[in-house]
Formats: sequence, structure tokens, C-alpha cells
Amino acid sequence: QRNANRLKRLVDEMLDVTRIDAGIVKLEPTEIDLAIIASDVVEEFSPMAEVKHQKLTTDASRLRVYGDGPKIHRIVANLVFNAIRYTPSSGTVEVLVGELDAEHVFIRVRDNGIGIPETEWQQIFEPFSSHEKTMHHTSSVPDSAGLGLYIAKNLTELHGGKIVVDSTVGEFSEFTVVLPKRNDDDRE
Repeated sequence: QRNANRLKRLVDEMLDVTRIDAGIVKLEPTEIDLAIIASDVVEEFSPMAEVKHQKLTTDASRLRVYGDGPKIHRIVANLVFNAIRYTPSSGTVEVLVGELDAEHVFIRVRDNGIGIPETEWQQIFEPFSSHEKTMHHTSSVPDSAGLGLYIAKNLTELHGGKIVVDSTVGEFSEFTVVLPKRNDDDRE
């Protein structure tokens, strides 16, 4: 079952990359609650964190925005999946949601894992990233195609947002997805 799930995840990632590169990914925005998405992702990945004796938490109050719920779920899921994978046993992974300012919200995934050298911050978003020094969020770890961050970045940009990285090697990694509360193109 585990091998089947891994194969399905890899095939889904390859299909997503193909759609993104072909420019055929379309958003279906509706009003969504980012706190519910964060909670759903934490619930979905709790068994994976439990296996590694990690603490996976979310601290999110109701926060309604306009966006494509399944695609935002995918963004958060990719970030949480990577954070769990690259955080040692007994580590912590936090998912935070909040307002950045009057026009923007954020979703932050923070772990106390192995960290990422600043010189690699741009390269980790490339598809099939396999840089020797990049041990976080890339294909240098077994079972990873190195596509999760590429997909997350592109889906975030489709929403008119961006992903900001902060990390210290050996201490933590933090990925902050900044999204507009409502994209001007979405207004009726």
C-alpha cells in the first residue's frame, strides 16, 4: 500500500508539472477558510508525523479569503510533507495562518529540521532539484521527485502570491506563502 501511494503521489506530481508547464492550470476561486485548510492538512499528515514522533500543530483562527481551495490545500500539503520528511524524530512542525496586512494573508510552515543554506533558497524551487548540498525539500532524499516546491511555488504565483523562505542550517526552515485576500482578477 505504501509503495502504491508513493507511486500515485509521483504520478500526480508529474501530471501537475506537465499542466503547469503547459499553462493549462486554471483556478476555480471561491470563498474559503484558510484555517480549515490548515487543520485539514494537519489532520491528513498527523499519522506521518506520529511515526516520526513529531509534534505537528496548527494555530489558525477563522480567516476567509477568495482562492482555489484544492490548490491552496495542495500548496500547504506539499510544504507540510517536506517539513515532516526533513525534520528529525521528536521535532516540531507548525502551520500558522494569519493576516499580513489589509490586503494579504499568510500561511507559514515552520520546522526545526536540518535547514537550508541560503545559497540554495532559489534552487530548491526548480523541478527535479538535486543539488548536492541541498538536503532539504529536494530529490536528494529517497522517495522524493523534487517537484513539491516547484508545484507549490507555481500554484502560489497563479493566485497572485509568493513564497518566502527563511532558514538556518541545523536549526529551522520556514516557508511563508503570501496570498492576496482577493485577487483583482477575481472581482465580479
